[in-house]
Amino acid sequence: MASASPVSNKSFINVQWVWNASPNPFSKSQNIEWRRYSDVENIIIEKAFTTGETNAILDGYHIDFKHSVQISNDDIHKQRPVKRMACDKDDRILREERFLPNPVAPDRPFGGRYGFISPFIKEVVKDLNLTKKQLPSKDKTVVPMIVEKAASGIIEEGKHVGKKREAEEIANQLLQKKNADIKEIWKCCAYLYTLESFLYIKSNEIMRLIGSEQHEQVWRSKIRTLGPFCLLLWDNPFNRKLTKPGTILYRGAKLSDDLIALFKDDCSKDPRPWHSFQAFTSCTRNPSVAENFGNVLFIMKICLAFTVDLTELSKYSYEEEELLFPGVSFTVDIMEFDKKKNKHLIYLTLQQRHDKAEQHHVYKNAPQPSYDPQTPPDTSAYISAALVLGEALGSGDPDAIAAAKAALDRITADAHASGVFDHAAAFSGSVLDRVASIDDDYAVAGAADCDGHDDDWKKLDNANVLYSLSDIDNERFAILAQEKMFTKFLNFVLALADDIYLIPTSILDRFCSYILPRIHHNVKCLSLDLTSMERILRVAEYPYLSQLKLFNFNQDICSSYFQNDLPNLKCFSLTYNSIEAYGAHVIPLLRRMSHLKGLILYLSIENRVVFVDGTRLYNEILIHMPQLLHRLSINDMQQTFNKLQCQQMAYIVNYSCDTGTCHVFSLPFSFDRLDYIGVRFGPFETRILHWNYTIFPIAEEINSFEFCISVLHFCNSKTKQFQYNQSHPIVELPHLTSLNVRRADVYYVEQFLNTAKTYLPRLTELEVDYDNLVTVTDNFTRDATRGNCAKVKWLIFEITIEYSRDVHVTFLRCKWNYFHYLNKMNNKNSSVFEDRVRVNQ
Repeated sequence: MASASPVSNKSFINVQWVWNASPNPFSKSQNIEWRRYSDVENIIIEKAFTTGETNAILDGYHIDFKHSVQISNDDIHKQRPVKRMACDKDDRILREERFLPNPVAPDRPFGGRYGFISPFIKEVVKDLNLTKKQLPSKDKTVVPMIVEKAASGIIEEGKHVGKKREAEEIANQLLQKKNADIKEIWKCCAYLYTLESFLYIKSNEIMRLIGSEQHEQVWRSKIRTLGPFCLLLWDNPFNRKLTKPGTILYRGAKLSDDLIALFKDDCSKDPRPWHSFQAFTSCTRNPSVAENFGNVLFIMKICLAFTVDLTELSKYSYEEEELLFPGVSFTVDIMEFDKKKNKHLIYLTLQQRHDKAEQHHVYKNAPQPSYDPQTPPDTSAYISAALVLGEALGSGDPDAIAAAKAALDRITADAHASGVFDHAAAFSGSVLDRVASIDDDYAVAGAADCDGHDDDWKKLDNANVLYSLSDIDNERFAILAQEKMFTKFLNFVLALADDIYLIPTSILDRFCSYILPRIHHNVKCLSLDLTSMERILRVAEYPYLSQLKLFNFNQDICSSYFQNDLPNLKCFSLTYNSIEAYGAHVIPLLRRMSHLKGLILYLSIENRVVFVDGTRLYNEILIHMPQLLHRLSINDMQQTFNKLQCQQMAYIVNYSCDTGTCHVFSLPFSFDRLDYIGVRFGPFETRILHWNYTIFPIAEEINSFEFCISVLHFCNSKTKQFQYNQSHPIVELPHLTSLNVRRADVYYVEQFLNTAKTYLPRLTELEVDYDNLVTVTDNFTRDATRGNCAKVKWLIFEITIEYSRDVHVTFLRCKWNYFHYLNKMNNKNSSVFEDRVRVNQ
């Protein structure tokens, strides 16, 4: 259950204004009945009182502070005494309207079956012309617009129901947060939701109409007015985790005998049908609160759902209010009558995405991996545990998820304790990463593509899943083998930024003897390394194979496999680290591809005495590919090398000691990595990021470069000292997962790791000089660097070191084995994607 901190508007919660509701309000002989003003009215009155105003203007009447009376705006003779009271902390006013109405619909027990997201929210997103990436929690640029529309919509609705002043107060509080962080805006919306106001009543009334054909036009008419506020409340930036399975929530209701009979009939059905809550539904974790209201008590057990704890935001914290979000589904499990409580008890099971649970019921009772605690776990147990967890997440069964996580945690702990962490464990690492991302991303399904999250479990590494299931359960394996979407992409290589880890022989044997012969007819894409390529390709015919990715591609492969012309090849991509035989192997290989329509080259050409300039590139390669789309002419090539402002090509030349480096880029920039860039990055200087000296400036020509780069290798050993300008914005590289600054000066390490200068939300691999890291992190104690280091899983040094407690505090995601393992494995060559030539001294 996510919780949030209260906002400053709670300064009025210790005072309550009341009015005399007696038939004769000025009589001294009868008992006086004092009634509370609504929460928003109370705020309006208290604000006017504390600022020294003579009157507080409300809807239909005003408060005269001098005479302590409420006066009708239509008839000044209609007056009632008012008074200001201090709230006792022990006063517990239970709000019946908060927990009493039928939580599903006013005239029927069940809402429509819509799954993860309410149609109302979907229609609001559509009405605001938002994309799936423009939800308030994802794109801060759209937030002020949504806040303004929410405020104006609230005011318009307030006018319709005679609550203009109340609506203006709510809108003003929301507008004060317009330019604040989305978390502050959401807390403001949640706080406003907890108040007694027409907004709470009206929004619930409208959203509970969804599913009723006769009321469809009614709720659709409120998309523009109430919709923006509901979207801000629904898109909770705090809700990154599902509520703990097994949590029990309660809600009272007053239902007719006919509605009670429908609930009773529903729980007798087999299988029990799924229904959904379409409104924001207030519940409580305290049964004694809900038992005070109505003739029915709903007892709701969470299986898999998003809720939020509003206790800290609410003036009525003792209610322990928990908010269910629109789209939570439920089944009616049991219904009974409790004579002591004199209530019908209706037991519900809540699940966020019922369709997913139904589609994958075959995995609900998936066997969990077993192991002997006395024996260190082997690779198959490690992989098996990871994949069973993936299945459990797919099934949505909380018990299966908990058991699978516990098994994986135990096996991983034993692996660390025993030092077991081999190539096969690394091979399964991608599974663990994906499992973690599913767990994190489950809470933030985009409104525009919510249905796509039903297949998240399939995005686990398919080869690993097939290998795991082939040993666990033949029935499940047979089901997956028949599913084309699951078997058409197979990856047999674990690739970090610059390292390739090969598939273990035992796993390869299993695939070639058992798995591939059963699924080969579905395969469309294979990712292979050269050591296993021939064996896998000879196992079976692949009639639909259209994409082949080869890793560890070396110079010998050209002479061994690609000797004939390749007239049927239409698209070719080659990424090569540190190639020396450019003329002997690469050029002849490319010349055999005369019918290419698409060519992507990302090469590091070393040990040459001249650069590969535009003329050489054209005459040696491009002229031999007459069908290549968007082919540049020789004049275009020469011009781009002379004029840096050309839109199609760009280059940079840097010289350091006796080495020259030339980067050549086609534009728009279409790669996800940059290697060995230095402080000179000339053609991309039209929009320099916040550093006063050009570290890696960018231009519009490369399609928002900073949003696509995932691998960055920065190399500059010259010491530069510049004064940091606080007015420059923080650089955000949202997709950067791998950063290599091992050969960079300590100044640049500071630029990248200091969260006040650069934000790297997805950085998982960091290669850096150890001494520089110690300096920048102040021996791993500096808070400013911990944000960018917190998600790093692979920390790479050239030396083996002792790891202190502060290291682990800074690099929270790193396990000791990961440090040690990569230190031992780190004998790789430098990865240089550019043309380097020797400069004569």
